[in-house]
Amino acid sequence: MLWNDRTVRFRLAIAFLVAFVLVTVLVGIHWSPLARFDRAVSADARRFGRAHSIWIDAWRVITHTGDTLPLLVLGGAAIILLLVSRRPVDAATVLAVPLVAQLLTLGVRVLVGRHRPVDPFTPTSGLSYPSGHTLHSAVAVLLAVHLLKTSPKRAVAWLLGTLAALIGTSRVVLLAHWPSDVAGGWLLALGAALLLPDAIATVAARRTRWRPPPSPAAPRSPQAPDPPPR
Repeated sequence: MLWNDRTVRFRLAIAFLVAFVLVTVLVGIHWSPLARFDRAVSADARRFGRAHSIWIDAWRVITHTGDTLPLLVLGGAAIILLLVSRRPVDAATVLAVPLVAQLLTLGVRVLVGRHRPVDPFTPTSGLSYPSGHTLHSAVAVLLAVHLLKTSPKRAVAWLLGTLAALIGTSRVVLLAHWPSDVAGGWLLALGAALLLPDAIATVAARRTRWRPPPSPAAPRSPQAPDPPPR
């Protein structure tokens, strides 16, 4: 399995991050084939959505599962459970990976400066690339699968992965993002969530290994011999 092989995880993480950089460059230079594809998909989503309101209502329910509040509640609960279970490194991972991913997202958004599609079917704010809903839902799923200790790991991975895929798709259907925004969110999430947990675990292991041993106790003074009997 992917999450059981650190070397495979590392190589895939680098591949996903390189792909993310490539997509980011293409978005930043307004590469015309990608821009035409984004506009065409969004136009089709707009036409279909206007003609099928129940379709839009269903996708709104899906997209709200990736909102900030539910993910914060789940993340906070996971950190508490991990601390109670005496897994501080895993708790630090659940805290650090989404935070790093969010900082990267904010930096890339400022750098690219891309605007969202106009007149979306759901409230939006801020710049467009990469998609935050897509990124954080995918990161949450990948962390959950990485930290899960129970046996039906493959089934849980497919179930949660499907949910993350639906959340990302909802952002395009609802015109909250361009398709390449979602692709960028998925690529960054995969790269960060495959690379950072192992990096955090490595740093924690080295700190434990380099921890100085406790100083030996001071030698006890020899006891005076008992006085001879009289």
